This record gives sequence, C-alpha cells and structure tokens, in this order.
Amino acid sequence: MSADQRLTAAREYLGYARQVKVADLPHSALMRLAAELRRQLGQALDAVTENAPLTDAQREVLRQALHDAIAWHEDPEPCRSCEYQAPALCAEHAEAVAQRDAYIRLARELGIEVAR
Repeated sequence: MSADQRLTAAREYLGYARQVKVADLPHSALMRLAAELRRQLGQALDAVTENAPLTDAQREVLRQALHDAIAWHEDPEPCRSCEYQAPALCAEHAEAVAQRDAYIRLARELGIEVAR
C-alpha cells in the first residue's frame, strides 16, 4: 500500500471515528475502535516519515489523527478501580493518559498544533 493510500485510509477511518458516539458503545467496541485508531495513526505516521517533508494535506491529516487520538484519551471518567486507587487512576486509565501525553509530545515534536 502506498503512502498516499495509507493516508487516505487513515483519513476515511478517522472521519468515521469522529461520528461514533463513544458513550453508546460497549467497552469491547471501544477497545476495538481504539486499537484501529492506533493502527491508522501508526500507518499515517509511517507514511509521513517515508515522505518527509509533509505536504499541507498530509500535515492536516496527521493533525486530525493526533487531535482525535488525544481527544480519545482525554480525561477518562474514573471507574470503580480508579475510585479504589484514588487519587491515582487504575492501570487502564493511567495507560490512556500516558498515551494521550505521548500523542501531545509527538505533535509538539512535529510542530503540529492540536486543540486540547
């Protein structure tokens, strides 16, 4: 698959993911969606590194992907496990926050501004 095809696939999936009402999905569906978002982001990043420097269109797709990835992991609602471990988060939510922070760092390193 070419870099352009990977970016197109990422753009299409991210367009779909933005329309999903995550509050209506069961945990298992959310985990599948998160995994696919990670996969698509990885493909977009691979395409970007293969074709540096970025075109404006590629930069916008990457900005959208990072924005969606950051929003996906934004301030999780505490679960029962989090409540037992207060003030810390449970392992799953702590991992989500760490992943969000990694996406923010990557955006900064690439000079891409993402809304928070």
